[in-house]
Amino acid sequence: LAFAIDQAARAGVSPQVLARAEKRKAALEAEAQNLQLKRARREALSALESATGAGSVDMLDAAIGQAERAGLEGEVVDEARAEREVLAADFRKQQARSVALAAVRVARQSMDIPGLLLAIRGASEVGAN
Repeated sequence: LAFAIDQAARAGVSPQVLARAEKRKAALEAEAQNLQLKRARREALSALESATGAGSVDMLDAAIGQAERAGLEGEVVDEARAEREVLAADFRKQQARSVALAAVRVARQSMDIPGLLLAIRGASEVGAN
C-alpha cells in the first residue's frame, strides 16, 4: 500500500486522495498491530495455562515472561507467579535436604563422629530423614 501511495503521488493524484489513502494505510497498520497483540496475548495465556500445574519453575518463568511481554496481567499471571514462588521454595528445600543428606553420608563414610553429629543436626533442621 505504501508503494501504491508513493506511485500515486508521483503520478499527480490529488492531495485529498493521497491523504485518504494514508489514513486508510494507518488504520490497516493499527488493525494489524492490534491483531498481533491479541494473538500474542492468546499465546501467552495458553502458555500460562500449560505451565500452571506442570510443576516446572522454568516453564513458569518462560510463560510469565511471555505474558509480561504481551502486556497480559491480572489474576492468571498473579496465580502463575504465586505458583512459581511455591515451586521455587520447594526446590530450595529439596536441595537443602539433598545437601544435608550428602553431608551425613560423607561424615559416616569417613567415620567423623563430630562431623556426623553436626550433619545429622543439619539434616534434621531442613527436614531430611
